Amino acid sequence: MVAEELSFWIIMTIVLTLLISTHSLSFADTIVEDTVSGNWDMAGSPYFVTDNCNVPTESVLTIHPGVQVIIGEGLSSHVLEL
Repeated sequence: MVAEELSFWIIMTIVLTLLISTHSLSFADTIVEDTVSGNWDMAGSPYFVTDNCNVPTESVLTIHPGVQVIIGEGLSSHVLEL
């Protein structure tokens, strides 16, 4: 009986953990790579930079206050021109 209850709670914990983690990844996250421009606002935050990115000449990228930008491991950010 105790082993069955323990197994039930272990399975429930795993299921709930998967549901919570899947929900948090799909809620408002934005994956960013390659060429970027436009407005990054709170509706798409956080923005996950997964590859080297660039803003083309004559384009503008505006990152609004409060927006979270997470740059992947081994990547960096550079401002080339203002």
